[in-house]
Amino acid sequence: MSPSTEHVGPLARSAFDAAAALEVVAGRDPADAHSVQAPTRDFSSTIRAGIRGRTIGIPDDFFFDDLAPDVAGAVDDARSVLDGLGARLRGVRLPWAGVGGRSLRPAHPD
Repeated sequence: MSPSTEHVGPLARSAFDAAAALEVVAGRDPADAHSVQAPTRDFSSTIRAGIRGRTIGIPDDFFFDDLAPDVAGAVDDARSVLDGLGARLRGVRLPWAGVGGRSLRPAHPD
């Protein structure tokens, strides 16, 4: 519905596979008016360096409202793993991100 906000992304079994896919699709695409003319990076070369000291933004907005209990548990587990690997987890607000999705949610009776 919107070429600027809807994109299919690769699914991968590992960070290395995701990095390899990103290396293939990154960079300028002459058939895509929205692609950026920028040098591509070797994304897989830094994976083994880990995430210690890196900051990861976790949305504070509606993204985690109404989660099924097993999904909420998986999110909490992922946060614990990232924290244990030395990442700094920081809440971020994305007020514009829910503009389209909120209108598709059924109203909750109060």
